[in-house]
Amino acid sequence: MQRTLIIIITAVVVVGVVLAGIFWLRAPNAPKGDIKQTVSSTGNTNTTVVTTGGTTVLEKELTVSTLDGNTLQVNDFKKNNLTVEDTNNKDHFYLSGGLDPVKDNAAYSILYVEFDQSFNVAILQEPLGEVRKRAEQELIKLLGVSQTDLCRLRYIVSTPNWVNEIYSGKNLGFSFCPGAVQL
Repeated sequence: MQRTLIIIITAVVVVGVVLAGIFWLRAPNAPKGDIKQTVSSTGNTNTTVVTTGGTTVLEKELTVSTLDGNTLQVNDFKKNNLTVEDTNNKDHFYLSGGLDPVKDNAAYSILYVEFDQSFNVAILQEPLGEVRKRAEQELIKLLGVSQTDLCRLRYIVSTPNWVNEIYSGKNLGFSFCPGAVQL
């Protein structure tokens, strides 16, 4: 009889602890939303664990250097299935336009050079102003940054002579950055 009573009391205590834990997790002041934690770092890529509603996902963030000597966290565009690595030029990644943008009749090309962490945007069709804006919007989306952050990057926006003789050989800049050429 005494043994049965001890088992019942132990069961009630265990059930009480479990219920208290469940109540605490569902309490109004319990942590909500995404929980992010950096778990490893290799070179200029961090691995971040993101937990949302009990699901854990690894998220890659790439760090690129800026003109002012600082760094900026961007989406890891190298893992994007649209990014193409140039097998002939190590550490060159085409974010847009592909390996042969002229052959593919692309309006623009966006190239990332890992060596100096720079972005090269080539405007390959007229009207230059409209095509530049489309390239800017795509780069903002791919990197997951603001216009202000985009201006901080090491970059060149240019056009070849066969597209426009007047603006070829000049850094046109992003339209919203200080010093940009107005098109």
